[in-house]
Amino acid sequence: MAVKVSSYEKLLTDSKMGKTYFVYEFMHNGTLKEHLRGADDEKITSWLKRLEIVENAARYYISQQLTEKSDIYSFGVILLELISGQEPILNDNFGLNCGNIVAWARSHIESGNIHAILDQSLDSGYNLQSVWKIAEVAIMCVKPKGVQRPPIF
Repeated sequence: MAVKVSSYEKLLTDSKMGKTYFVYEFMHNGTLKEHLRGADDEKITSWLKRLEIVENAARYYISQQLTEKSDIYSFGVILLELISGQEPILNDNFGLNCGNIVAWARSHIESGNIHAILDQSLDSGYNLQSVWKIAEVAIMCVKPKGVQRPPIF
């Protein structure tokens, strides 16, 4: 069962498992996947528009009472998706040694090669320092152990 809370939020109830989930819809006009990897006329190619998604995600987290460290990890994955335009798991672009976006992006970011993960469909008007800052935050958020991850801002 789904209950609409606002234009961005839904409560989902799994009657078989007896659990309720709070789901944040980042884009009410489609999914994040559609806006990053869909048809060219639907793609968000503006870095500023992608940063708005980040801001909305952080606002959502602050307004809800969720498990902090697992949500921080998820937030980091979303940041990496917004930078790269890649799916989070099982992507041929990640290569043989990286089965997910975290391992793939971490290897490039930590070696100083942000361009290797940058979505080629982004408009040219982005600020590279802004991308680096978001990438650094993402890498902090996806640390292997929850105690290593930062608190939400």
